[in-house]
Amino acid sequence: VLAQLDPNVLRNIKRNQRSPESPISVSKPTPPQGLFCVTNTANWVVKNGKRINLFSYEAIDGISNYTTWKTVEKESGKYTWIGLDRMLNEAAQSNKKLGYHILAGTHAPDWAYQAANVTSFEYTSPTRDRKKVKTYLPWIEKNGRRELNNGMLAIWSKTIKAYAQYLNQHPNKNRIAYIAITGGPTGNGLEIMWAQDNYSEFSTLSWDENASQLFIEYWKRCVDIFLDAFPNTPLGLAFTDWFGVSALEKSKRSYVESSAIVNCAIKTAQAKGGLVLPMGLWFGKFNPSTVVSHPLVKLLTSFNVPFGLQCELNTPSADFLEKLLATAVSLNASWIELWHNDIIRDDYQMVLLKYRTQLRR
Repeated sequence: VLAQLDPNVLRNIKRNQRSPESPISVSKPTPPQGLFCVTNTANWVVKNGKRINLFSYEAIDGISNYTTWKTVEKESGKYTWIGLDRMLNEAAQSNKKLGYHILAGTHAPDWAYQAANVTSFEYTSPTRDRKKVKTYLPWIEKNGRRELNNGMLAIWSKTIKAYAQYLNQHPNKNRIAYIAITGGPTGNGLEIMWAQDNYSEFSTLSWDENASQLFIEYWKRCVDIFLDAFPNTPLGLAFTDWFGVSALEKSKRSYVESSAIVNCAIKTAQAKGGLVLPMGLWFGKFNPSTVVSHPLVKLLTSFNVPFGLQCELNTPSADFLEKLLATAVSLNASWIELWHNDIIRDDYQMVLLKYRTQLRR
């Protein structure tokens, strides 16, 4: 058939053909942009006794949802993606985006400890309930020495691969805005931090330079897991400066761990053709008039890549919200996330619409 074609047409076909060894062109991941609603409800928020669809709010570009490892994988290898399916479908119907993230750490299922053959570390939750919670550590003790917790990393890698496989075959996979890099053995399973506020408990870890390096290495491995599973999806990496508590019950601040992890993640992603974006989940804790000079913000902007910001569960007033969003715009944030408590407030809608427009410029 080819021999019967016009020579010019045949020449064009050959020019556009690829050899088997030629790489297939894949579009590069792009950062999320605009205003997002963050929630841990899988878009099941009730207002005035009725369930509301957060995607229906004009002021947002999408939703960033956090679920837990123990929710999606109650038994080893048996996954539940009901919340993901519904949210992807609702995002498509609304022509909006979705970030869907799985929390590990304190949210790991009990079977994972047995499968990894590791013991848990228990401590008192810094939240109001002061309950005992457990997590795994970046290391295991072997013959009196610490070694990287490869057992838990291997199990987490299987879970994330399963997530990627499911998402890649989903008809609405193009609705994904980004996925948060998680898996670290941290206080709430999300940020790069060791959020302890009880020195007697924290001191049992004997946190030293070796512990810090193992913590850094564990997070680097988590980054690799996500880059391998999601090479064409933007990945968010949250960080903070809180690494333990002193004998005086004062939080210990360190920028060494966060700087090392995020810098390595960004460079590794660039080398692999992926995209890792730093995130500041502490943004709403600061006074908007002073936040620009905070070391965390200086570190965030020093990476010289697009970044995201997330606020607190409740912003105290419309005036505070406007100042916060104005600061985010002045910092050139790519996207900012507000909890659904703020998104559903009628008196905040004008402010939200105003800054959604500015964030998308």
